[in-house]
Amino acid sequence: MLTSSLLPSRSNLCRQFPYRLRFLFACLSLGLLLPAGTAWAGFIPPENLGRPGNREGAATRSECKTDRKLPLTALVPLSNIGLTTDAYPTFYWYFPTDNTFKYWQFKLYRVDRGGSVEETPLYQSAKQPFNGEVGLDSFSLPQSQGTGLDTDRDYRWEISLLCNPDEPDAVVFADGWIRRVTPAPALATALATAQPFERYDIYAKAGLWYDALKSLMDLRQQQPNNPTLNSEWMELLQSQAVQLDALANQRLSQK
Repeated sequence: MLTSSLLPSRSNLCRQFPYRLRFLFACLSLGLLLPAGTAWAGFIPPENLGRPGNREGAATRSECKTDRKLPLTALVPLSNIGLTTDAYPTFYWYFPTDNTFKYWQFKLYRVDRGGSVEETPLYQSAKQPFNGEVGLDSFSLPQSQGTGLDTDRDYRWEISLLCNPDEPDAVVFADGWIRRVTPAPALATALATAQPFERYDIYAKAGLWYDALKSLMDLRQQQPNNPTLNSEWMELLQSQAVQLDALANQRLSQK
């Protein structure tokens, strides 16, 4: 039997392995790598849930132009609304190419108990200058603002492209809807012990669009060349409930 003084330390063992092997073991310990044969059920949308919306940016009278074939697009299901369990969720959209707009802005509106969208945004970001962003982009609702989503309430969110910040009509926008729900006890229990690669499947089967989207997006960021993840991403966007086929090959923009 070897004494502890004769056993190599964990750090020494790591230094003895090639970098790629150390990276592999680290990923395994964090649950980031997919087991062989991983299969997901895909996104199952809630029944009888829908909102009117404009998830693709419409043309506007402006000197600024953008790609009309693949326009500004909010990443929401075909129903225009998705569910989340997160008080401070992440929202995703697509920034088009050939874009001459100067700024972008995110806004979030609360729906009152009577079903009307409140005129004043619950939250709105500053007008952000474009820095060459193209592709998928995102915005996470900041916890510091104290604007977390209430449960069982709908919200409308909007992403806008602004040609001139002083001309509010010179804008292209896309929008979507979100509703925060309380996870069922069985769902909360499953998530508590789930590995990162399992969380997407749990969220997707439960119809939690925003949570599933973020889980899968995070995995793709960590493993951009993983064929299983990329295939699942394409299946999600091309599914009957989503139908955003044109964005299936897009990646997050580099900031």
